[in-house]
Amino acid sequence: MASKDSGTKAAGTGTRAKSGARAKAAPRVADRVVDAAMRLIPERGWRALTLPEIAEEAGVTLADMRRAVAGKDAILDHFRARIDAQVLEAAEDADLAGETARNRLFDVTMSRFEALEPYRPAIARLREEWGRDPLAALCAARGAVTSMRWMLAAAGIEAGGLKGAALARGLLLIQARVLPVWLSETEEGMPRTLSALDAELARADRIMRGLERACCGGARRGREDAAPEMQEAGA
Repeated sequence: MASKDSGTKAAGTGTRAKSGARAKAAPRVADRVVDAAMRLIPERGWRALTLPEIAEEAGVTLADMRRAVAGKDAILDHFRARIDAQVLEAAEDADLAGETARNRLFDVTMSRFEALEPYRPAIARLREEWGRDPLAALCAARGAVTSMRWMLAAAGIEAGGLKGAALARGLLLIQARVLPVWLSETEEGMPRTLSALDAELARADRIMRGLERACCGGARRGREDAAPEMQEAGA
């Protein structure tokens, strides 16, 4: 006959097993929730869309949805993370070692647009809403900067520290400039998007080179101006 203790242990083991199963199921639920939201956004819009509507479309309970995502903003965060992972996997498979940093960034950015292709209607609606709501756009940009750091990493470009933050914001600006072209793209192979991205990266490259020359020139002038004073001091 089983003892009371063994029954308690069995119950505890069963509870842990259920918790473990739920934890493993959470990513799958999160993906279903993201897919549901992306299907609903073009028609309903993001601001008007409710969590119960998303849960119903995803075919999950609100309780399971809560275990998988923290709220509406977290749904977009999960979506970005999923796209990031796709781009990172594509970068690992591609042979970009011999390419310049600009070419690597070009390939990574185009890979991101390709990954976003199935969600173009939802992204168009989000962009439209954010254009009317600067605060929402700012909140979205904060999450997007994190994604841009991952894109820099995928291109083999250091994304840490203040410089990394500046580069991430610069890349976000580039993508924001190219986004309207991508949204209106109709031809296979996205030739207009390719051209627009190439032009924006070239523009950014010219700006960066100009800043480097200005900084180096200022440093040289500073050293030249300081030289007489240093000589007088016996330096």
